[in-house]
Amino acid sequence: MINKNQILLLFGIMCATLPYYGYANSKQGDFVNVLDYGVIPNDQLNDAPAFQAAIDVAAVSGRTLYIPKGNYHLDTTVVINTPITILGDGFNTTIRPRNCGAFAIEAAQVKIENLFILGEKESTNTEDYFGIRVSNGNTIRNITIRDVRIDGVATGIYLHKAWYATVDNLTMEHNALANVVPYTGIHLQGNSVNTRLINNQINVAGDAINIERAEGGSQPEGIMITNNLLVGRRFGVWIKRSLSIHISNNVIDLCGEQGIRIDTANGVLINNNWISNRDAADNIFEAINIKHSIACMISNNNIQNRSGLRGISIKNGSNGNVITNNTFTQRYAQGAYFIGFDTNTQKNIVSDNILRWFECFSAPISPDWFLEGTESVKYSASPNLLEENEDIVVVCPPEGGGGSLEGWPIEQ
Repeated sequence: MINKNQILLLFGIMCATLPYYGYANSKQGDFVNVLDYGVIPNDQLNDAPAFQAAIDVAAVSGRTLYIPKGNYHLDTTVVINTPITILGDGFNTTIRPRNCGAFAIEAAQVKIENLFILGEKESTNTEDYFGIRVSNGNTIRNITIRDVRIDGVATGIYLHKAWYATVDNLTMEHNALANVVPYTGIHLQGNSVNTRLINNQINVAGDAINIERAEGGSQPEGIMITNNLLVGRRFGVWIKRSLSIHISNNVIDLCGEQGIRIDTANGVLINNNWISNRDAADNIFEAINIKHSIACMISNNNIQNRSGLRGISIKNGSNGNVITNNTFTQRYAQGAYFIGFDTNTQKNIVSDNILRWFECFSAPISPDWFLEGTESVKYSASPNLLEENEDIVVVCPPEGGGGSLEGWPIEQ
C-alpha cells in the first residue's frame, strides 16, 4: 500500500514542468495566431468575435489556433463546432470570461491545452458559468483538455456524453482575485464512456468530481479517476447512477461530508487511495459512503481520521460489496467506527483490514469496528461476513497527551 507522500511525489513529478509551446519557436505556417484576427491582449474589450473568426480559419486550414501570453476578455462564450487544437503559451495566456462560459466544445477531435481560464464576475448560474463545456446533445468523441488551470467560475469542466475524453493536469482551486468560489471541479454527465480524469489538482467549495446519469439518459461507464489530488468541501468524488468506475491512486483530503460517495452505482473499484477528513468537530464526515450499490470493491486504501470520522458506510440495499486490505487510522476523535452497515444490506465481505487507533492517557478512546443500525457493536448476526481483520493499539507518548499530535507515531 502506498502512502500519501508517495502519491504526492508522483503527482509533483508529473505536474512540475508545464510544457512551453512558444509561437516564436514554431513554424508560423502550422499555426493561426489570434493576434492576426483583431485580438488585442490586455485591452479589456470583448475578444470573443475575433476568437471565433480565428477558430473558423484554423479549423478550415487544419492548423492549430495559437493564443500568445496576455489577458483576453470574453463577454460571450466561444463555440467550437469543428475539430481543432487550441494552444496557449502557458498560464500567462489568461482567458477571462465575464459572467459567461469560456469555451463550448460541440465537435469531436478537439484539444485545448496550456492556458489559464479565470472568471471575473459572481454568478449563481452554475450551468452557464463554466470554464469548458463539452456538449451538443449527441455523443462527442476524443476530447483532450490538458495543462489547463481554471478558477473563478462555478463549474470547471462539464462533460456530457463524452466518449474517450481525457482531462489531464487540470489545476482548479480557490483564488483571491476572483469573486466566485468554484463549486464543481469536473462534472461528467450522461452517457460518457471510457473517459480519463488523470493527474489533476482540484480544490473547490462543492464537489471535486461529480459523475452522474442525466435524467432519462444512459449512465456513465468505464470512467477512470487516477493520480489526482482532490479537495471538495462537500464531496471529493460523487458517483450517481453509473457503472464500472475506477478510482485509484488519488489523494482525497479535507472533504467536508464524504471523501467518496457512491449512490446507485455498480462495479465501482476504489483502490489504493489516501482519504482523510478536515479538522472539523461536526462528526458528519465519512471516508466512503455507499448506497443502493452492488459489487463494489474497496481495497488497499489508507483512511486517516482527524476528527469524527466514520470510515466506510454501506447502506440502503447495497449488497455483494467487498472491503479488503484497507488501513483505517483513528487518531484522536471519539465515537468513530470503521465499517457501518444498516439493516438492509447483505452479502458484503469485510476481510483483512487493519484498524489502528491511539489510546492517549488523558483522552482514552474506544472506536468500534462496526455500527449496526444505531448500536455500536463488535459484530452481530447480520448477513455480512467479517473475517481476518486486525486491531492495532498505539499508546501515546508520556509527553504531549490530550488532542496533541506532537510526538505521535502518525503515518505520513
